[in-house]
Amino acid sequence: MEILTRLVITLLLTTSFVVNGRTGETPLQIPLPVKTISLDPTGVQDAYSLWVARQVNCQLVRLNGMAPIPEVAKEIRYVSPTVIQITLNSNFQFHDGSPISAQDAVATFELLRKSRKGLRNFFQWVKEFRTLDDRTVELEMTQPVPHFLKVLGTSNYAIFPAKFIAKAQNDPSLWQQPVGCGGYRVAGWASQSDSIKLEPVKIGRPITFIFTEGRSLETSQIKNFDILILPYANKIAGDPLFREETIFDPKQVYVGINTRKKRWQSLKNRCELLAGIDPEPLLKAYGQQAELPTSFFPRGVVGFREGSLPAKKGAGAQSGKPLGSLCLSFLALSVAPELRPHYVESFSRLAKHLRIEIIENPKNFARDFMESNCDALILGFKSNSLDGYDFILRFGDQNLNYTGYQNLDLSQKIRQSQYISDPALRADAYGAVEAEILGQCLARPLITILNDKILIKRQLETPGIGEGPINDYYLGDVR
Repeated sequence: MEILTRLVITLLLTTSFVVNGRTGETPLQIPLPVKTISLDPTGVQDAYSLWVARQVNCQLVRLNGMAPIPEVAKEIRYVSPTVIQITLNSNFQFHDGSPISAQDAVATFELLRKSRKGLRNFFQWVKEFRTLDDRTVELEMTQPVPHFLKVLGTSNYAIFPAKFIAKAQNDPSLWQQPVGCGGYRVAGWASQSDSIKLEPVKIGRPITFIFTEGRSLETSQIKNFDILILPYANKIAGDPLFREETIFDPKQVYVGINTRKKRWQSLKNRCELLAGIDPEPLLKAYGQQAELPTSFFPRGVVGFREGSLPAKKGAGAQSGKPLGSLCLSFLALSVAPELRPHYVESFSRLAKHLRIEIIENPKNFARDFMESNCDALILGFKSNSLDGYDFILRFGDQNLNYTGYQNLDLSQKIRQSQYISDPALRADAYGAVEAEILGQCLARPLITILNDKILIKRQLETPGIGEGPINDYYLGDVR
């Protein structure tokens, strides 16, 4: 079986494909440690899917660093603090050649509104979106939201043709080859395949993303790829074939406690469990990329306060005997398979037996976690807009709150904090929420990762690397 796996990988690495009816350049070969990639905008929530979607789709607004700038939009105008008019750029069109209209934008928003799920908060902000003419969209807000345009600049809000959306509602498989408006189109992919192939619409190198979940790649195989992100970037760091690019993309990995279970309705029990986790195996596994958290929010995010969370390198004191058993749930897209054993090691002193439950569907992670009846969940949080609200909203929205903690006062504090325009005052409000989450021992940040590391073959030119997160890195700029 191992020989067969190596053969398959070798074939993938040496295969070229046809671009626009002619043999194109050799595709950029990029490994992804997961297979559950989604291009359905109602399910694009993990960093890997967002990165692939970034190549295929376009949006009204893009983030240049942390500044929202027009993309499909030509002009963005605030008619009032709660009404935004967006005029579309007539130079943009979809991959099928049709122009992008205001009707397409509204149809996309209606699609996302129906899904709600992880995008629920966006539609809590937006009272109505409407067309003024073929090129003008108007969004009416329930109240001013200071970081709204930054949120609109994430890949969840890509625009698709209204007619394609109508077809895809009856045939979800169409999302495997969506009609986007970005620099690439999907050339070949099926959910059960080992790769997804993209071809450039005008310029750029073809791209083959190769799914490596469940495979153990040797160093020599990893070196055959052109671009490496984590976890493979760490495995050959310092190799002379590659140069290293660092992108500021702060995130935190947390453990949350399932307060629905009787054992964890006790504050004392929750605190002892969280204190007994030893992050040392995780620090070793992630290497220089990771550090111990000193706040509920990572450094560089609105809400970060140095020292609000005392750094704990070793496991804390635990009274009594170890638990007989403990169940950990992993969201498959949050923690790469090869890293999961290190999390188990971090919990090993807490229980004689550890059971692992893998949750595959990011859209329904809260429901699936409840159904798993696990004690705790490992989950990574980040914010493309560098705002602390993205880290705390799950503790207030009962549809996304995997801990099950019920507190109306806390939920109200979380909801109100997002509307504070002054960043310093908003940070103070986030701090009050942080204090309650930590004080109630609902969750604990285990490690902080401030930067994403990308390894790129030295012969490649990469003018497109910017200040934004990895999932905003456009590969069409690679030559």
